[in-house]
Amino acid sequence: MKMEEIVVLEQEREEVIRAAVNAADRVLLKGCHGDQEDLALLTAEVAKAFAEKTCLMLRSELNKKEMLPEAMPWEMEDE
Repeated sequence: MKMEEIVVLEQEREEVIRAAVNAADRVLLKGCHGDQEDLALLTAEVAKAFAEKTCLMLRSELNKKEMLPEAMPWEMEDE
């Protein structure tokens, strides 16, 4: 991948992240009814839910790799 393509991909990812945070902020601000402590708690709970979701996604990918019949690099004998 060329450096220009990497820069464009990173810019696209940053925009997706900004849009997601903005969307979550709108929902959280509406749901907290102006209470700053409630906003902080809701924000923390959303972050926790995303972290748990990410852990599940990563665990699923790791489980798929562990089920592959291929030998892992650390299991290979020295040649």
